[in-house]
Amino acid sequence: WGARGVARDQGRARRFFGIAAESGHAHARCLYAAMLLRGEGGPPDHGAAVAHYEAAAAAGSAKALNGLGYEYFYGHTLDKNATRAFGYFSEAARLDADGDSNFNAAHCLATGTGVARDGREAAVLYERAATRHGHFDAAFELALVKYEGRGGVHRDPARALDFFDACARAGWA
Repeated sequence: WGARGVARDQGRARRFFGIAAESGHAHARCLYAAMLLRGEGGPPDHGAAVAHYEAAAAAGSAKALNGLGYEYFYGHTLDKNATRAFGYFSEAARLDADGDSNFNAAHCLATGTGVARDGREAAVLYERAATRHGHFDAAFELALVKYEGRGGVHRDPARALDFFDACARAGWA
């Protein structure tokens, strides 16, 4: 897909994001790093992606912090380290700039990955990701938490239904 009648050209987009990233633009660094991670417009390059995420994180980018958390979580280039991954996810979630970082921190808290399990704090972050950022994975997880009363969260089937319904109406089921 493209925009306004222009065909999508990932190679060209990657080149332009690379130019913008090299000029020091934090958001461009994040977009370029994401393309490098996914191999869009060229081969994957996790090492370069990490370097761009680190530079953007130093400038206060929540997306970059989340990206570094992803790299530590999965261990593609950086040594796999769930504790460091959670630290990056948590710092990004504190900035509350996107749903992914809130969801990722919540997942770690819900499963005890890299941090002590805390179902109540996980539910807070799932709800924030779902309601402030429209994150459907978070909405679904929160629906399960509310329906089943997971992690010390009070069981609330009516509220769970609200989240299940939102996911279904959006075609996410």
